[in-house]
Amino acid sequence: MVHFTSARIVALAALVAGMTLPNVAFAGGFDTPNLYSARHMGMGGTAAAYVDDPSALFHNPAGLSRVKTFSVMGSFSPVFARIQGSPSSNEAGLEIDSDLVFGPFFLVGGAARITDWLTAGIAAYPVASASASYSYRVVDADGTPSDPMVSGEDSTTLFFFEISPGLSFEIPNTGLSFGAGYRMTFVSLQRTRDVGGSLFESPDAFFDMSGWSFAGVRVGMQYQVFDHLSFGATYRHKTRTEIDGAGAIINTGPDDRTNDWTGEFTLPSRFIFGLRTDIGPFGFALDAEYALQDQNPNSALESPGALAPVTQRYEWDNAWTVRLGAEYRLFNGKLPIRAGYIWDAQTTNPNTVSAFGTPPAPTHIATIGTGWNEGPWQLNVAYSFRTGSATVAEDQLGSRSALDEEGCSSCGFQGTYDVTSHTLHFDFSYHFGRGETRESGGDGRLGHGVIYGPEEGTVEPEPEP
Repeated sequence: MVHFTSARIVALAALVAGMTLPNVAFAGGFDTPNLYSARHMGMGGTAAAYVDDPSALFHNPAGLSRVKTFSVMGSFSPVFARIQGSPSSNEAGLEIDSDLVFGPFFLVGGAARITDWLTAGIAAYPVASASASYSYRVVDADGTPSDPMVSGEDSTTLFFFEISPGLSFEIPNTGLSFGAGYRMTFVSLQRTRDVGGSLFESPDAFFDMSGWSFAGVRVGMQYQVFDHLSFGATYRHKTRTEIDGAGAIINTGPDDRTNDWTGEFTLPSRFIFGLRTDIGPFGFALDAEYALQDQNPNSALESPGALAPVTQRYEWDNAWTVRLGAEYRLFNGKLPIRAGYIWDAQTTNPNTVSAFGTPPAPTHIATIGTGWNEGPWQLNVAYSFRTGSATVAEDQLGSRSALDEEGCSSCGFQGTYDVTSHTLHFDFSYHFGRGETRESGGDGRLGHGVIYGPEEGTVEPEPEP
């Protein structure tokens, strides 16, 4: 298994927590489609039109304008997953199951209203990953098992972590707000391939690389048409993060680990459009996302001391992700019952399939959730299940030679590619300045049919002259 080293990011406590991210293969492209938080994941991850807490820095920064005075939140999303793939052409049966993996995704953030029209916030969260770990026995060229004492391990962990401060501007008395978030992106790649044949007790491939990008931005808008109808839109600009560090391929001695390697990874641009409407105790939401996955160029890890680069071809297709959610509120809106569905279209090209990413097929996610909304504070829980599968035939594969200009030394081989994951979602938030929760009355609007204001029967004091 791959382990992170804290020396790279000890200066940032949130990032230190993020280093526990393990080997999880999870997204059409690199983005993980079922994040955040429990409140939103219960409704299929919909959020663009009605997010009103610090997770707006992830979903839509315009949602910060819905913070009344000050808001803090924490979200925890442990993932339990297993994937199937073909990381090696020399593996009996071609495809194998990955080790069972655990991934503690999380988000922490806070937001505060500065003036009647300006709100600021900050959040930190893992945003994307593409990884897995395979353990298997080495086989000979004829497919028969080698020495039973010889085992193999093929493991990759690539993850993206963001810290995002942001501002939201509200146009008074219009229901219209605009927001922008600045994204600082950390990318870490850890790679080990060890088939037990090294004379120097070191892996056949080894990489420990990382880097920062400080050129990311996310912008958005929300429009509260009236109490029970709102719209939202957001755009995330692509980031390209250069990474460097130690690495080796086909070790000839322990000193190869000290070679300097460089590479680059891209998170593509995304457009999201959302709406939410509420009818009595019922709420319904829709988000449609379009990701420009073709912005991911073919890439390579390179080193002056290497005989050949480690090449990766993507050739991904632009794709839609559609999220649907519904909610029914009991006890004057305090107990919501939620359900949702996510359709994540195919992004991966079978010709360049990876054993450490999403299969070249659509994936489907079903979600359920509930919680307790006391007004000033909310506690939510949710569960999401994801599945997707595809079979890649040998004639769909391109060259795998690192020396071939069109080759792909990091691509997978023929076989069945499958992902199954179970994710639990928890969040807690406290919103200073909000009153009791109920479905009608009051003087504040939250934008999803639940109104915050004074208790029934109370009278607002007249303002002092």
